[in-house]
Amino acid sequence: MLSNKPDSILLGDLKKLVTTERRILSDVICHLEEVNRRKLYVELGYRSLVKYCVGELRYSESAAYRRIKTLKLSKSVPSLMGDIKRGAINLSQSTVAQKLFDGRKVDPKKQIEIIKEIKNKSAKKSEDIIREMLDLPKRKCFFSIEVKDKTLEKWNEVKARFAHLDLTDEALFNRIMDMAVSSVYALKRGNDLFSNKLSGFKSSNPRYISKNLRREVYDRAGNKCERCCGVYSLEIEHIKPVGVGGKAELENLMLLCKACNIRSAIKFYGLEKMKNYV
Repeated sequence: MLSNKPDSILLGDLKKLVTTERRILSDVICHLEEVNRRKLYVELGYRSLVKYCVGELRYSESAAYRRIKTLKLSKSVPSLMGDIKRGAINLSQSTVAQKLFDGRKVDPKKQIEIIKEIKNKSAKKSEDIIREMLDLPKRKCFFSIEVKDKTLEKWNEVKARFAHLDLTDEALFNRIMDMAVSSVYALKRGNDLFSNKLSGFKSSNPRYISKNLRREVYDRAGNKCERCCGVYSLEIEHIKPVGVGGKAELENLMLLCKACNIRSAIKFYGLEKMKNYV
């Protein structure tokens, strides 16, 4: 049972499994290349390697796409499979690279040079590097949200009210976000003034952390988790828990992200007591 494995053994076993997974992935791509070379998918009634991967191997379309792009790239970059086995290049990187190479006559030597440059980088960083080395326009970012009809109506009303400024959707959205951020800061300053009037207030709750003390913790941490430097879901943790005598004092408080906070609690209380919070 995995639940009975010590932390060090669990982490070690997982690392071995990931190494095996990478080796298997490179073997799968090599097999796909040979299947493609022999056009064996035709014998099974499939019109393309993509259709074969989805229909016969049960890959999702995106998973099949990434493997086939990687397969194509490996023909120009012979060292690619070795890089994948070592974890220096992943499918997201190879897919991004081949996608940008497609339709452009990029010399194989240039491709090899580019792959060397993106090793151990994130997919986004890799794309930035490739675009720069190929003298392509900078990467654009996209995000989409699902909204109700009323929300869309509000957005259209905002666009109508600002139409005289002749702004693009991005410029208008930026202006609205700037207005929102400014109003939040103004509200925060107002709350600070109000909280100063109550600075002498003391709660009988030992877990209570005053606004001034919270501000000190956030300022000391630079608004980042003090363990992983994350910026999302930040929480103030008592280093020595209140339940065992810990106090709400600056030296006993840490700013942690939710994951680091839960991990800290697991180490102190044990997984069994924290299982409902994980």
